[in-house]
Amino acid sequence: MKTVCYLFYCSILVAFGCRGKSPAMVSDSTKVVSALDTVGENVTTGFKPYTLAENYIVTDTGFFDFDIGDGTYAVVKQQGRLIDTIDKYYGFQPLSKGAYAYYAIEGSGQSKTEAKNSKSILADISHFMIITGNKKIDVTRNAPYFGWFANPSILKNSVYYWEVKEQKDSYKIFAAKFDPKTRLTNSFYLFNSFIDSDDGGYFAMPYLRGDTICFEHNDGKITKFSPDFKSYN
Repeated sequence: MKTVCYLFYCSILVAFGCRGKSPAMVSDSTKVVSALDTVGENVTTGFKPYTLAENYIVTDTGFFDFDIGDGTYAVVKQQGRLIDTIDKYYGFQPLSKGAYAYYAIEGSGQSKTEAKNSKSILADISHFMIITGNKKIDVTRNAPYFGWFANPSILKNSVYYWEVKEQKDSYKIFAAKFDPKTRLTNSFYLFNSFIDSDDGGYFAMPYLRGDTICFEHNDGKITKFSPDFKSYN
């Protein structure tokens, strides 16, 4: 199987090549049940919790399977409170001071293919999340057409991704920017495409070249954007 990389299952992007709920939280996803209930060493597996970012602690890890791939999850807590179960491959991407982006994992039972391994589960890569302080933003629900082929990058305190609109015979492809502060999205039409793959990493992750934001097409062409994402060529 391929390894999960950057995308979701169920209307969320994942680049795969085979990848405590608080009342104050704005949004939350279903958590994978961890083998650890407290921050301490797992005496069964020998796993030792470690700091992920600031005071976010990984208290346990394991494997998960979904319909078309597999991956590794990490259970994240903050001061003993369960924050989320995340796709370990993508990790916690720094967005701005005190803010991070990640993919949330939703567990749905023990994996049938790894029945002897109690830490292998069936799960979906559900939503692309941003957490800051005690609040969460579900980018998947706020950013238009943030789906299977989005392959997002965190650049200049914003989320840049491929906006893919399905049509009858093809897909309309846009470069998009989601601003976490305003929760608004700007997008620019790039081209039409016949996507003949189920690989979530079909489009390369947007990247920076100096101050220029680059969306590189499959044919090697690069569409470049200015830092304010208003002018492009």
